[in-house]
Parts: sequence; C-alpha cells; structure tokens
Amino acid sequence: MSMQTTRAPRAAVAVLAGLVVMGSGLSVATAGPGDAVPPQTAITTSVPEVVGPHDVVSVGFLGADDATAPTMLSFECAVDGSPFTSCTSPVTAGPNASGSHQLAVRARDHAGNADLAPATVNWIVDDQPPTVQLDPTSTQQQVMVSFRGSDDHTRPEDLSFECAVDQTRLSTPLVEPTNFHWCPPSPFQFGSAL
Repeated sequence: MSMQTTRAPRAAVAVLAGLVVMGSGLSVATAGPGDAVPPQTAITTSVPEVVGPHDVVSVGFLGADDATAPTMLSFECAVDGSPFTSCTSPVTAGPNASGSHQLAVRARDHAGNADLAPATVNWIVDDQPPTVQLDPTSTQQQVMVSFRGSDDHTRPEDLSFECAVDQTRLSTPLVEPTNFHWCPPSPFQFGSAL
C-alpha cells in the first residue's frame, strides 16, 4: 500500500473520507485504495474469572494495522453478542446478571476494515453464596468442629471461612477442611461463613 503525505496550511480544516490528520502540524495522510488488510485487536488486561453481582469489569485493549497508525485506529465493543458500538480503552461492563458473559472488541482502520476475529474476554457473575457444612463432635473436655464448603465457581481449596463462637468472631480466617478444637463454656454456639 502506498502512503502519500502532504502539508496542509495551518488554518485549513478539512474533513474528507480517507484523510487522517496526524499531530498538531496538520500533516494529512491518505490511505491508498488497495488497503484490504484488517487490523488486529488484543486484550491488554486480565479479568477475574468469577466476579460478584455488583462488580464492574474493566478491560483494556489495543490494535495494530499494516497501514493505519495504532493511535488512529477506532474500536468497537459488544457485550454478550449485542451489536458492536464505538468504544475506547479501557471499557467497563457491569454490573451484569448472574451467569457467563463475554466482551468482544474489534479494531477498525481508516479504510473501514474491521478485525475479522475480535479479541474476547469472558467472566462469570456468581450471585449464589457458597454452602457450609458443619460436623460438630464433643466430649466432656473439648469440642471439635469439622467444616467444609462448596461453591459453583470456586474450588474448595480456594475457599476461606470466618468462624465465631457465641457470635464473637475468631481472629483468623480458616481454610477448609479444618478441625477446630477448643473448650468453650457451656452452652455455646458455633457459626461458620464463607
């Protein structure tokens, strides 16, 4: 593709199809008629695999093209298969409904070519609390409480628990599975939450 550059007068302001104003010196570059190569798009930020129902996901992205400078590319975004609309990096999505979500981003060059394989990022909104199972046993000298948890989107080894005795929170979050030993005054109440 050939690129022609001409210097426009400082006072000139023109909006013409196929022209790109580059910098404050008003250099005008025209894209050659043979630009049929679409730009490429890349996601530049990581997104948590699972988020809560009130969370907002922020996604950064950039593009590259054979003829259009990266700073001159435009971008279009679509959430969950909706129509593409103009966007800038970073774009935010959410809060979203419970379930799986996808953001697709595509770059568009000055010849009008759009990335044919938009960059995508996926996440899950989890609005269901995990479950906790307590298995208390006691003797006259001590109480032992075993507990474990499960969640639709979190591995058991990644869960942590907050425990309380008689509604007094214990100072250290615990990891599942845990056997917790102590000798409380009687009667007592033990509680555990994720």
